[in-house]
This record gives sequence, structure tokens and C-alpha cells, in this order.
Amino acid sequence: MSDSTLITSQSLPEGTHSLTEARIAETGSPHRLAFIEGLRACAALYVVLGHVVAFVDPSQLAGIKDHSAQWLQNLAFAFGFGHLAVAAFIVISGFCLRWASLQRAQNRSEPYQSFMLRRAKRILPPYYACLVLSIVVATTITPLAGKMPYTQYLPVTVQNVLAHLFLIHNFNPAWMYKINGVLWSIAIEFQIYFLFPLLALGLGNGKGAQKWVRVFVVLVFTALFSIVVITQVPRGMKLYPWFVGFFALGMVGADLVESGVSKLKPLLGIAILGGLGATLLTIHANALPIWQEMGLAVAVCLILVMGSSAQPSRMITQVFAFRPLALIGTFSYSLYLVHHPILQVVDYCARGLWGHPLRHLLVLGIVGVPIAVASAFLFSLVFEGRYVRRAIQDLLIDRDSVISIPVNPSEAS
Repeated sequence: MSDSTLITSQSLPEGTHSLTEARIAETGSPHRLAFIEGLRACAALYVVLGHVVAFVDPSQLAGIKDHSAQWLQNLAFAFGFGHLAVAAFIVISGFCLRWASLQRAQNRSEPYQSFMLRRAKRILPPYYACLVLSIVVATTITPLAGKMPYTQYLPVTVQNVLAHLFLIHNFNPAWMYKINGVLWSIAIEFQIYFLFPLLALGLGNGKGAQKWVRVFVVLVFTALFSIVVITQVPRGMKLYPWFVGFFALGMVGADLVESGVSKLKPLLGIAILGGLGATLLTIHANALPIWQEMGLAVAVCLILVMGSSAQPSRMITQVFAFRPLALIGTFSYSLYLVHHPILQVVDYCARGLWGHPLRHLLVLGIVGVPIAVASAFLFSLVFEGRYVRRAIQDLLIDRDSVISIPVNPSEAS
């Protein structure tokens, strides 16, 4: 449980009409929304399923001509955009950290070193535990397969191990996808944390016209930052500098919630559809990742805004706050980290069952995915510890409303 007292429907503050609105009205305490956990779960599960399909048909991943059945090619295409899920995670992270910061600012400002220490305590223990697991799998199981997608994680060298240890493996394509192909995004997000205080300072805590001028300046700054990195840094595209902008966009979403957006709901709904439509169009046009991700980032940001406002969209909260989905979201970080080495082990151990792609897909989907989810859950209890246990406890106890769950400011994830 958080430091704040759970609000019941019989003790709503004057002027509020729902548990969600009441919790948003509380001072000094940010709020974990169950639908945000559901959003995280959707992103993590998409990545998991994408890797399942890649085990069955790695042609798209390997960049070779695909001779598989058309249904399998279509499936591989549909689940071949894991970078979109990463973009969604970045937006959600910016939103949650900014929201916690806005709530905390009502009582005190936080020193930079304290913020980074909390982020390190939250992110690094499971990351390093996963790195050890991934190295073990990459030096035992991975070399035995001798084919894609296994071979892209090899070789395991002292250089790329050290790069992963210091979270700089995204700086070099020779390190970026080795050992465990999802860890590149953790390096990028951790690096963005160093910019969070600067972005928060730029956004400020004021309101009115001056506030939105500051928002405009921050978004322009992140756009220019992306352009400079892409154009002036060798292999700058692989650094995903625009993720800084997506993180800032999530932060702006928290400011929108703080300012009140109830009257803008129809426009926000149209903008969400527009963002999703833009993503589909850019995918169809085979555009660069930055353009594919931009529309989705806007849509995710506005989904967060509509679901988190004092009068949240019931459709959004009911869909994404579906309790089993929200429960998976509480340990989605661990699921994202460890699912691939676990799927490698399952895929290799069950190799004698393969023969037809459909059978391969069904075994990995019906057996491999549940094993990966269950293993990630146990992993999270050990290495994420109290963060996951508290989130699950709050989610299960808060039976009156799965829309909002209060958390301690120091544990916003």
C-alpha cells in the first residue's frame, strides 16, 4: 500500500464524483493508473509474440527472401514492429515520471542525485540479473541452434559484455543487439533519465499561456536534438535520439492532465485515431522507424491523458484496466527483459516437435509464452521485489475501481 489512505466511495472529497477524480484531487501523492499497467502489458506482449513469430519465420529479421506460406509471412509482418512497442514504453515512462514529479513538487523539490539513485535502484537490479541470465543462455543454448534468430545475439565478447554492463551498448551496432536483443532499449531509456531533470526544468510547474510556451520550447529542443544527432553523429539513426522527444511528449501529457482536459475529449479522441492512422500509413509506405513511431507516440500520449484525467474515458480505462492485463503490466519490465532467453531455451528443448511451421508456432505460443510469462513473474518477485508486490497488492485490494491506484511518489515506474 502507499502512504496515502485508500479512498472509498463513501468518503469522496466534496466536489468530486468518482474514485478516480478523488485520487487525482489528493495532494502530495501521485497515482498509478491500472490502465497504464494494461498499456504496458500490451506493449510487452506484442514484443513477446513478435519474437515467437521470429523463431518460426526469421526471414524478415534476417532480411532474406521469404519462401514460407503466405499466412506466416502476413503474421511475421504484423508482429515485426517491436520498435513501436519500445516507443510506447518511452512515452509511458515520461508520463509516469513527470506525473510523480508534479505531485511531489507540491511538497518538495528532489535533488538530481536522489532522482538518479531512485531510478538506478528501480531499473538496474533486474537489468543486471537479466544480463547474467542472458549471458548464460547466449554461451550455452544460443550457439547450438546455429541459425537465425539465434545467431544475431552472437558472439559474446568481453567488449559487448562490458558495454552492456555500463549501458552503452547502443553506441555501437556491433554491441547493440548481442546477448539479448531487447536490452538496447534499456540503455537508451536509462540515458534519457539523465536528461529528465533538464526537461522538467524546461517545462516548469506554472500554468497559463507561459506554461504552453515552455512546452513548445521543450518539444522544439528535443526535435532539434534529434536532427543534430541523426545528421551529425555517425550511425545516429541507431541511437534513436527521437526517443528523447517521445519521453518529453509523455511528460507533456502529464502536464495536460494536471491542467484539466475534460472539454477537449472529442478532439483528443480524433487525434488518437489520427495518430494510429498515421502509423499504419507510414508502415504501408515502408517509412523510416521515426515516422512509423511518431503517430503511435502521439496516440499513446493522448490515451494516457484521456485515461488519467479527472473524468477519464470509460472505454480506454475499461479496455486497458482489464484485471488480468493490468496484472501482467505490473511485471511487464521483467517480462520484457527475460522473455527472449527463456523462449530460446523452450524453442531449443522442444526442437524435436517442429516439422510444420504451424505446429512450431502453436507449441511456442501455447507452451512457450505461458512459461515466459510465469518465469518473468517469478523473476520480478525476486529482482523487482517490493515494487511489483506493492503494485499487485494495490491492484487486487482496490476492487471498487480498477481505474486508479495510488502509489508512493518514490516508486512511480
